[in-house]
Amino acid sequence: MAPESFEIDPHADTIIILKEPSVFFAVWGQPDVWDLNVWEKTTSKKEETATKEEKTTTKKKKKKGVAIPYEVPSPPPPPVEEIQDEEPPPPPRAFEDLKPEEPPFNSSFVEYPEDPEPLPPTPLIEYPDGDYFPPPPRPVEYLEEEAPLPPSPPPVKYPEDEELLPPSPPPELPPTEEPTTEETVVEEPAPEPETYELSPYEKGVHYHVSASHLRLASPKFNSMLGIENEKYGHYYILVQDWDKEALLILLNVVHLRHRNVPRAVSLEMLAKLATLIDYYDCAEAAEGWTERWIDHLKTTSPIPSTHCRDLMLWMCIAWVLRLPSEFAQTTAVAIKQSKQKELPTLGLPITGFVDRIDQARVRAIATVDSQLRILLHDYRAADYCCPRGSQYSFECGSILYGALTKGLVSSELSYLFVPFAGISFCELQEKVKSIKSPMWMTDYDGYHLCNLGVKVTEMADMVLREIHGLDLKDFGGTPIR
Repeated sequence: MAPESFEIDPHADTIIILKEPSVFFAVWGQPDVWDLNVWEKTTSKKEETATKEEKTTTKKKKKKGVAIPYEVPSPPPPPVEEIQDEEPPPPPRAFEDLKPEEPPFNSSFVEYPEDPEPLPPTPLIEYPDGDYFPPPPRPVEYLEEEAPLPPSPPPVKYPEDEELLPPSPPPELPPTEEPTTEETVVEEPAPEPETYELSPYEKGVHYHVSASHLRLASPKFNSMLGIENEKYGHYYILVQDWDKEALLILLNVVHLRHRNVPRAVSLEMLAKLATLIDYYDCAEAAEGWTERWIDHLKTTSPIPSTHCRDLMLWMCIAWVLRLPSEFAQTTAVAIKQSKQKELPTLGLPITGFVDRIDQARVRAIATVDSQLRILLHDYRAADYCCPRGSQYSFECGSILYGALTKGLVSSELSYLFVPFAGISFCELQEKVKSIKSPMWMTDYDGYHLCNLGVKVTEMADMVLREIHGLDLKDFGGTPIR
């Protein structure tokens, strides 16, 4: 089966092979490092927990049944041992008779030397005359062999003796036979490392492109071309984890195949293209088309005012394509609306400035929190002076101190700690505005004019007005617009 292929250049000398096209892109609500293996592990864990729950439910169901009376059998009686007639104990002996008894002699523990085997009888020698003579003495081989003596140690050599002795000649080496002309030594070549050669039959999505266009558009492609395959006469570039359609659009733009380039794309497709443009460093080659796509998206998919997936996609587009106004707008929304300790990147190429957003968010929340603590300290101080008159200082300070303390407790703002995880600046502002102000009056004057709600609201709004998005010029590069 032939692989799926796109002929971008009819006279192509390069084939880009896309293996394992991406299925997930900028997944919202998942870890930054998106790994399919991690996803499989989490799903397998969920399945294991589900199966465990099913087993527990089945066990519980099995336990629920009709109670059947069951009588526990009584244990059998212990066996009765037969009483045997025992010998009566011996009578007591006198004190003199109580002597230590010697242990009985046991002959089994006495070791005797083994008798030697008897020698065979020697026959008498009979001579022709009928006389018998004793046999000759036994040969030496029949005598018992004595154990050999240990070898004597070698004589000790002293340095003085060694100097007197002549030096020992070097050992003679066997003569080496020189190889003749007929017998030549053939050395085996070292095994070459196994190389993986790509071919036109490699599985994946094939893009037939031109190497010259790739070199002009992208320095990354220029470094990936390498050496031409002599067997098939093509350059081969292996890529993976890209979107199939996004890579096709970018290659058509690079090869000036304008009729095959869409006039408008979705926000997600433009974010995929921005990821490819950032990786292959070809923003200048696609600049004309990206401006048209952005103008279209501003009307169809404007920048959201909440922290969501579309905001992160817009942030990636503004960062890669160097759009200063869109970059400042998206980062300002992230500073105000983000709740996380660290802003999730969703696997997008925006890691170069995420820490700045986190720092600006923490700074804004810490400013409001510190001003609330200062205001609480002022109301509690003994030298507090009411702006409406010093005669109301004690009553005004006491009432406002108690109201602010209760307001912080009811809105869960009593204890805030850096990095303020779980709360955004906009949520903090709404909670501050919800703090109620008490109303009280004197006998001869109307209601007291010191209002706690107005005070804290103006304070939070002032901090909000000072929040601005990040400036693209602070990160280098030249903006497109």
